[in-house]
Amino acid sequence: MSLKESLSSLLLRVLPPERFLKVRAAYLKLKSRAAPLLQLVHGTFTTADLIAEIDQQTDDDWDILMVHSSFNGMLPTYQGSALELCQALIEYCGPERTLVMPAFNFGAEGQGAREALKNDPRFDLRRTPSTMGLLTELFRRSRGVLQSRHPVYRVAALGPRARELVQGQELAPGGMGPG
Repeated sequence: MSLKESLSSLLLRVLPPERFLKVRAAYLKLKSRAAPLLQLVHGTFTTADLIAEIDQQTDDDWDILMVHSSFNGMLPTYQGSALELCQALIEYCGPERTLVMPAFNFGAEGQGAREALKNDPRFDLRRTPSTMGLLTELFRRSRGVLQSRHPVYRVAALGPRARELVQGQELAPGGMGPG
């Protein structure tokens, strides 16, 4: 876990949700203002660069690509949009391979899944958003993407093995693992 993640986790535990959101907004504003310096130090990369890196890191013999992402974490060095990246990942997998992303829903920021389900026990695959980030939400809403019916640990999948991966996941003894 990075220092930033550790600090964020600590602040989330000790600050009231509205205060945490203000601190987070201030951090993102500072990061945006420091973009030229961050780009100078770390360089930049495009969607094509990222897809080329994925291609270089994978063998030719794969049929499922599971993507966990932090779009905000890639900024300001990433030079594309979340929609562009989503479309590129779908295109990279093509019709022969399956793209999968977590579409978990933990409720509103700082709320937690248990509290969210207690306040609103309804679960609508079309309307319940992914709280795992912008890329996962765009993917979840993409044409042809299937979703598991788990109210918290839902996954979204597109491709020939999508149905196999999402079907019955809500019946598994836990949110993750076989089933």
